Amino acid sequence: MQPKYADIMEWVAVNIFDFYQNLNQFYGVLAECCTQQSCPAMAAGPALNYTWVNQDRKSVQLPAPTYIDYVMTWVQNLLDDDSVFPTKAGA
Repeated sequence: MQPKYADIMEWVAVNIFDFYQNLNQFYGVLAECCTQQSCPAMAAGPALNYTWVNQDRKSVQLPAPTYIDYVMTWVQNLLDDDSVFPTKAGA
C-alpha cells in the first residue's frame, strides 16, 4: 500500500526496482536447472512459446536462459535510464 505522504510515481518506481531485484535473485536459483540443453525454448507449457524480437524486427525463438538474460538486460537498461526512472529529486 502506498504510504500516505509518498509520491505515487516514486513509490511505483521503488516497487518496480524491488520486484526486479527479487526476480533476478529468484532466477539465480533456477539458473542451475534451466540450461540451453534442458530448456531449448522459452515456453509456458506446450501451447505457449515466447519469442524475442531481434534488431531486424523478426520474432526469433531462443533458449530460455538466453531469453531471460535478454529480458533482464532490457529491464536493467530501462531502470538505468534517467528519462524513464529519474534519480534526481523533483525529476
